[in-house]
Amino acid sequence: MQTKYVMLAAIAVLAGATGAFADSGLVQWNSGTGADGNYYQRIDTGNASPLTFGQALFDAAAQTIVVGSTTYEGQLAVLSPDYTDAFTFINDNVMYPASNPAGQGEMYWVGASSPDGNASPNNWSWINGTAVPDSVVNTWNIDHGEGPGPEGAGYFQNNGQLWDYITTASSGQAYGYVVEFVVPEPASICAAGTLLAGCVIRRRRRP
Repeated sequence: MQTKYVMLAAIAVLAGATGAFADSGLVQWNSGTGADGNYYQRIDTGNASPLTFGQALFDAAAQTIVVGSTTYEGQLAVLSPDYTDAFTFINDNVMYPASNPAGQGEMYWVGASSPDGNASPNNWSWINGTAVPDSVVNTWNIDHGEGPGPEGAGYFQNNGQLWDYITTASSGQAYGYVVEFVVPEPASICAAGTLLAGCVIRRRRRP
């Protein structure tokens, strides 16, 4: 199934990138199954100074985009509630688009972590606090290849899976991350029947 998307080359990405190399274009998921209207981008930092999970978390949260008169704040991509649709959209349009794919053997953080990397019992959760279901974790490649300890998840090898990866990025393959700019649903911005002038929008802040 082909997913339509919008490339937004003219939208400025402001603040926070640790050092761009060949970032993907900014893409809005505005049609197709599971479309949430959010914007996504692959941020390439290269292997000269690979990012830890914590650094990627901080870096993504420092990024903003301006669309029209609205500013949206970044976060590491959260592939929930429907993991399959979000994974496929990001995989095809952000991580490995034909025009600018990430290289083989390059790992890019997304917003899922575990204190010990175990798949059973499942200790994985998204950065918004939502637990990652066993049915999702079981599709990942949990190999503990960098040793035991806290782990994050990321796109790796263009093989249709997310992989676990030690949060300290000790082996130097963490080339960047996927940032998501969340577009709130209208009902979450202002309750129905309330005048727009009376709405106060509070942006969530992440550590």
